[in-house]
Amino acid sequence: MDPFLAPEDPTAAAAIAAIADELGVFDDWMERYQYIIELGRKLPPFPEEWSNDAHRVPGCQSKVWMHAERRGENLYFAGASDAAIVAGLVALLLR
Repeated sequence: MDPFLAPEDPTAAAAIAAIADELGVFDDWMERYQYIIELGRKLPPFPEEWSNDAHRVPGCQSKVWMHAERRGENLYFAGASDAAIVAGLVALLLR
């Protein structure tokens, strides 16, 4: 399985607007929190060989790993975290 997410939105601005709309559906902050956790659970599997210090994001309290790869003219990112909410935030960032 490809660890990189394919873009859902045509631009970063469109992704930000879509995320705002999605989060705006929830009235309760706990529902938003749960939604973000679910986004993290839907991340593609992160290859074990990338779960190392070379891919670790420094300064994070949780463990967070990121990897970038150029494919033609495009740059793709993959990410993971050992914390559920942070994995959701990674999913939002990758989007």
